[in-house]
Amino acid sequence: MRIALPIAEFHRGNTGEYLLAAFQGFGHAAEILNPTEFSESFSARGHDLYICVDSGEPLNLFQTPFLSADLGSVGFWFIDYRHHHDGSTRSPGDLKTAQFLSDRGGWVFQSQHEDYLHAKQNGVERVSWLPLAADPDVWSDVPRVAKEFDLGFVGNVWDHGRASALEALLRSGDIRLAFPGHGAIWKEDGATLLRKCRVGFNISSWYGSSHAFDVNMRVFETLSCGVPLLTNAVPNLFKVIPEGAPFVRTYSSLGTLVEDTRRALQDQSFMQSGLEARKWIEANATYSHRAEEILRQLLMQE
Repeated sequence: MRIALPIAEFHRGNTGEYLLAAFQGFGHAAEILNPTEFSESFSARGHDLYICVDSGEPLNLFQTPFLSADLGSVGFWFIDYRHHHDGSTRSPGDLKTAQFLSDRGGWVFQSQHEDYLHAKQNGVERVSWLPLAADPDVWSDVPRVAKEFDLGFVGNVWDHGRASALEALLRSGDIRLAFPGHGAIWKEDGATLLRKCRVGFNISSWYGSSHAFDVNMRVFETLSCGVPLLTNAVPNLFKVIPEGAPFVRTYSSLGTLVEDTRRALQDQSFMQSGLEARKWIEANATYSHRAEEILRQLLMQE
């Protein structure tokens, strides 16, 4: 099958890059397209399916050749919809795009359960919840290495909440935090660092705001490295991960973060759960699982 992944602004480590590898692993002829290539291919029916993947910029469907077309061959996986659904930071807004796609026969995939509910409540009928995942070949648990750090954080620091959490851990005096800096390492380099840590640390972006509910990529990638995870208690975390899973512990506030971290580091069942974390990812939460679900949904429509 010929599968296109249109992405407005591709970058290394983009969700679309992992999804591309999953489709190619199934033997499909898959490729990433920029917006111009997407328009040209759609006009020429150059691909069987078009699976748009969210990125830092909007992907505009409100133009030729999409405006008057049947979009039954098009799906769109929204990653950061919670920040952009009202159109204040993207034009067109994500809700408008989701409504347009659904109305014209396409399918909307929402990475966060709250965003799935928001879309349904606003008239997007053709929508399903598709959580994020990990590529276990990139975010790997081998080679096994000595644990040099107590806690590790790999990612961007966009906001005050996330910065405050990292600063509190650095000031603790007794918690060895591995944090290479904002956007300093990607993919295999990130996995290499996490494997040196006893526990992986996560905090939702824009912590403290009304939309700080994301179960983000690092949740899955940390577990895929065979490292247990300490994360903030977002409402739907345990809709994704089994409640009571030994490889996840949560903290409830920045005020308790340091003490909660110390407590987690003393919890032997948690500290020894890395192998189980890896097995759970392999069985439930890889991009191959997500690619299968996307194909099942899009092909079911035909």
